[in-house]
Amino acid sequence: MTVFVLILALILAIVAVAFALQNPLIVTATFFTVSMKGSLALFVLIGVGVGFVIGVLAMLPTVLKGALTVSRHRKHIGTLEKSLNEQKKAETAEADDKTKSDEAPK
Repeated sequence: MTVFVLILALILAIVAVAFALQNPLIVTATFFTVSMKGSLALFVLIGVGVGFVIGVLAMLPTVLKGALTVSRHRKHIGTLEKSLNEQKKAETAEADDKTKSDEAPK
């Protein structure tokens, strides 16, 4: 999975460089009262970056909720496994006691 992500990142970087080289046009961007001049490719890449950050922030609550749920389930599984082991030990001890009592001379 990590290799796939690295290959995808490399492809995106190559596409971004190709885009920047093919769009050297200087444009003026205005945001409220701030006006800036720069490369069209720069503004597009900044927009893509901001969109990526917004997407990650939008997914964050769902990812955290899932992680907390998994953590709670793991703790519950641990408790259940401990209880099961104790029950098996008790059943084994009862079976041993029963075997000893059956073997005892009457």
